[in-house]
Amino acid sequence: MKAPRTIEQIQKEAIADLEKTIRETESSMKQASADVKKAMEPGLAFQKKQLQEYHDPNNKMLNAILQDEKYNREKVKSNYEEDIKIWEERYPAEPKILVRKRLLQVIEYTRDVDFNAELVEKFGKKRFVNPAYELKRSEWKQAFRAGKDVTEASRAFAAEWLKELN
Repeated sequence: MKAPRTIEQIQKEAIADLEKTIRETESSMKQASADVKKAMEPGLAFQKKQLQEYHDPNNKMLNAILQDEKYNREKVKSNYEEDIKIWEERYPAEPKILVRKRLLQVIEYTRDVDFNAELVEKFGKKRFVNPAYELKRSEWKQAFRAGKDVTEASRAFAAEWLKELN
């Protein structure tokens, strides 16, 4: 992350940007018709006034930009720290912890699969007759599709592996 800008840097960049905008506006006005020039004059006058105000280091707008950048920097840092925390919870440094967690999930998510559940064709797909089954986790539904023999073998394998990990 790059270093935060100081009020002086913000001021310098704001002045440079505004001076460039004023030059471009004045250049455009030279080529414009009288009516267009007249319409652009208030905008140019506003830009020049704003440029004068930017020369004051206590300008409220410059301070607001500084505070906004500080807030955004803190927010990015906080989000990064939170993302790292979530990552470390999902993918612990010790692989056994993750393997154990996933094995427990296999056992938990497939414990009550109703292999005799009825299906009907609906909207071009097979759906469960029991609406509660449609709300089940995808792992439950995958176990249903895999069948009783595969699911029971998977659960037994997971249980055995958990014993080895403990």
